[in-house]
Amino acid sequence: MKSITLILFLIASTLSAQLSTFSDRELYQIGKVWGLMKYYHPAVSQEKTDWDAVLLASFRQDSKTGTDGLIKNCLSTADEQKFDKIPKQESECDSITLLNFDASWIEKLKKVSPENKNRLLHLVNTPENVGSFYSNTAKSGIYFSSANEKVYGTFSKDVKMLDLFRIWNVVEYFYPYKYLLDHNWDDVLKKYIPLFKKINNEKDYGSAVMQLAAEL
Repeated sequence: MKSITLILFLIASTLSAQLSTFSDRELYQIGKVWGLMKYYHPAVSQEKTDWDAVLLASFRQDSKTGTDGLIKNCLSTADEQKFDKIPKQESECDSITLLNFDASWIEKLKKVSPENKNRLLHLVNTPENVGSFYSNTAKSGIYFSSANEKVYGTFSKDVKMLDLFRIWNVVEYFYPYKYLLDHNWDDVLKKYIPLFKKINNEKDYGSAVMQLAAEL
């Protein structure tokens, strides 16, 4: 029993160490790109690939590949998957949606190749075959759904960072009153990445999530 406990401890310590090798800026960019692809890439939004697993695997990669390498790997992984053709529906964004949506951050990504930036811009500017695995579609719009989100039963720092990215991106893409917040939502992600990095147990996690909720 002691041996099993020691092995689990060593695995958890290794994951935490690998996650900490990424700078806050790198994790910020990874979180933004991961969320955009979750809701805009056909294969990901149709759940033709396990997008949580892709992120967790990215945390375990050598950080020397840089953000650009991780983004390239994410795009390649998603692009390799087959997806269903979905009939195109013409729709117009209302004024509130336009206030909430801003993809200009893609052009501002640091140390990311023009090729990867153009690929991401294409996803948001010409959305095609976007699925609803992580959302519910209705005549009046698209709404967030958590029905298909995975639940993880064991504690690890990488899963808690995944949780932060999940929560932040849900607000980024689905919260209708984001434009009314008295602070920039991007700054919230920057603020909480170092906080979630320091989480060591479930008590720390609960406190961090409560603070994050208070931002709304």
